[in-house]
Amino acid sequence: MPNWKKVVVSGSSPSLNRPSIDDYIVHNGDTNSYIGFNGTDSFVIFTNNSRQLSIGTNATTLEFAGSAKLATTTNGVSITGRIDGNQISNTSDDTTAYVTTAIAHEFLIADDTILELEGHRINASKPINASSHITASGNIKAVNGKLDAVGTDNGAGIRLIDDSGNAIAQFARVGSSTNAHKGRLLLKDNATTKVELTTVGDCYLNGSSVQLGIGNSSPGKTLDVTGDIRASGTGSFAALEGDTSKPVALEVSGPVTGSSFRGTKHLLRCTAFYVNDDPMVQNSLYFGNSLGNNPSNWNDPQAAGGAISSTNSFTIAEDDMNWGIILPFDISSIEVQCSLRPAGGSAVTGDDFSLAIYTANRSDSSNTNITLTKVAHQSDTFNNANYATNDLTYTGDLAKGTMIFVGVGSETSGTPAKNARGLMNITVVAK
Repeated sequence: MPNWKKVVVSGSSPSLNRPSIDDYIVHNGDTNSYIGFNGTDSFVIFTNNSRQLSIGTNATTLEFAGSAKLATTTNGVSITGRIDGNQISNTSDDTTAYVTTAIAHEFLIADDTILELEGHRINASKPINASSHITASGNIKAVNGKLDAVGTDNGAGIRLIDDSGNAIAQFARVGSSTNAHKGRLLLKDNATTKVELTTVGDCYLNGSSVQLGIGNSSPGKTLDVTGDIRASGTGSFAALEGDTSKPVALEVSGPVTGSSFRGTKHLLRCTAFYVNDDPMVQNSLYFGNSLGNNPSNWNDPQAAGGAISSTNSFTIAEDDMNWGIILPFDISSIEVQCSLRPAGGSAVTGDDFSLAIYTANRSDSSNTNITLTKVAHQSDTFNNANYATNDLTYTGDLAKGTMIFVGVGSETSGTPAKNARGLMNITVVAK
């Protein structure tokens, strides 16, 4: 006799009042699918020996292959994994507010298209607000829109952070007050500010070898301006430098003072002279006149001690120091323009015409001979009894108080120079 367990009912409306089981109710012929209780206050459903639903006191969980996928929590619903579907809508307004993946490789949160994820991009047609950080390994771009950092009163700003955590570039507010409606731009070298542009206070560039160009992209000085400079106030400068290759003008309504005017040209000598020596003494220089003669009569040759071009120094008498010029300030170059017209007609054609610049120390309380040291020399040739041009430029720093001597001569023997007429300009550039 089989071990039957029966429930017997009678009447037209049979009922079963709260039957009790210890654990599970098993599906006949499918013993790995069952429902029941696996503990106090816990109800579960299994199919194919895998738990699919678990209901407890604190949570209800949907599972797949033994792993929880959706669970109720105190704050709502927790999902582990993906949500697959074409559209998730707002039940109160499902025509304009929804989440959709109707287009391949796109994810759209729509309320007039607020946020769209397309491939590896996020496209937003309305503001994205974040109370913490927005982090991206690629670019963040605002196309035909704005990238706003809202809340500068509370310290909001835009920063570039290096790998050491230093904010090397920053758009920020001025100061630290809660009513900061003024902006500034900071550029830093690691943690040290090198450039600051601010609407209040000092603006500065303090980088290493910093040069600022205005009107040009290749500045050669700390401030290099191509164009006009105008100032309505007063100021001062340690040195004012002009480009001597171009006309330079400084226009002011009042006096101009400064410790130096760098790059400006100054004319030290503009004179006519004549060499009254026939012939010119070979390898000698003519700097000026002998005592008692007309100053424009350069008639006192000084032997160079060898060829003018190859002899570096020689001496002159102390009382001839007035042939030279005392430099009134530091200079960076000397320009000599000289023309000389010897006598003798065709006899001088091809003869050497030497122009030389020498430096010397000023004599003071001494009658010792003065040593002239050559710093520049240039040779040309005479052509008949015509003016020959010999212009010479020396580039080098010479200090204020240094004496310079400029002489003419010839390395050729017997050059006739009776009343040879000459012109000479000497211009220096302030350093």
